[in-house]
Amino acid sequence: NHHWFVQMTAIRLAGSAYGDEATFPEALKPELTKLSKTASPEITGYVNSILKDGYINREVVNKKSTMPQAIEKDAVAKKLWLKGKKQYKAICSGCHQPDGKGLAFLAPQLAKSDWVTGKSVKLIAAVTDGVSGPIKINGKLVTGVPPIMPPHKHLSNEDIASILTYIRNAWGNKASAIKTEEVEAYRKANPSRSLPWTEEEINKL
Repeated sequence: NHHWFVQMTAIRLAGSAYGDEATFPEALKPELTKLSKTASPEITGYVNSILKDGYINREVVNKKSTMPQAIEKDAVAKKLWLKGKKQYKAICSGCHQPDGKGLAFLAPQLAKSDWVTGKSVKLIAAVTDGVSGPIKINGKLVTGVPPIMPPHKHLSNEDIASILTYIRNAWGNKASAIKTEEVEAYRKANPSRSLPWTEEEINKL
């Protein structure tokens, strides 16, 4: 498959397939070298980085996150935040990192991002059905990461609400909790969505 996202996913999983998820397999480096000469712009930097330095360190380390007082005082929000903290570590931190600052060639920042602290439906849509194409964070065009956020519609409404409540109230972010009912309402309003949103589309929600 020549689609850049499929190629990138295969590259990222190559180590796991060979029994060492932290190291790109030596046996595949000749093929990666060939790919570097024909790779699309979306993954050229990632391919060349691996050829030069190996996999980027994606190790997840424990970082303390303090629950904001506004969340702690709300029993429902507190429960979501605590669950979201655990889920973020398991599902999201390998790319977006434990500190929410993102990782070159993989994922943009979540800390101090207007996508995270802004309109809740926009964030719900981005996580549930994904986002494709160039985006701006805090008014600045994002570069150096793939122009796609894969969909996570397989997660339950509560799972999504929990993760989003956590990231909206971590690393200095401060925003309202996202209720499970909000995620449910989004799904009911967009039952047939099959493609990731563009930034232009998602801003109209």
